[in-house]
Amino acid sequence: MLEDGETTRLTRSLFALFADADVPGSSEIADAWPTKPYSIRTNSPSALPVLGYLPAALAGAPAAYRDLARALGATADRLAWRQTYNADDLDEAFLDGYGWTIVVGPGGVVDSDDLIAAFLLLGPGIEYPLHRHSPEEIYRVVSGRSSWKVGDGGWKPLGPGAVVHNPPWQPHGMRTDFGEPLLAACLWRSGALEKSRFP
Repeated sequence: MLEDGETTRLTRSLFALFADADVPGSSEIADAWPTKPYSIRTNSPSALPVLGYLPAALAGAPAAYRDLARALGATADRLAWRQTYNADDLDEAFLDGYGWTIVVGPGGVVDSDDLIAAFLLLGPGIEYPLHRHSPEEIYRVVSGRSSWKVGDGGWKPLGPGAVVHNPPWQPHGMRTDFGEPLLAACLWRSGALEKSRFP
């Protein structure tokens, strides 16, 4: 399937979000990003309980991210929303308030073997415990205030626009402890998914 307007707008807005951030290796990100025109894959839509918080998260996006929020809102029901963990890993309350979807990468609406660009959505009152993985990871907060812990540092409140860089194997975690859902864009400098390990 060739380009469709909203999905292409979402992909372009997501690229701009990372291109505009002061992130390590930004030129490498640009080099690895799929070229336009994007070839759009049709995914089977999937629903998770956390998607009930998506409208509030999109409404809370600042004006600078309004185009991205509109494009995500228009395409959310065509994206494959997933979870890495199950009831053997984390409790039901976490799973009800957690989900992610790949936009660019394996299984995303735009294919790539070189990187994964995705969205993470957490409901209010969720703690994503410290975890780590081998791919380098960059987060950019789109909507919602939350607390983040990176490496040996303490918990730090962050809001929209904040950038979090996680080198390979660095422990990191998040808490949605301000009563707001968190929507964050996530970039893995890897072409493969990997289940995180808990320290």
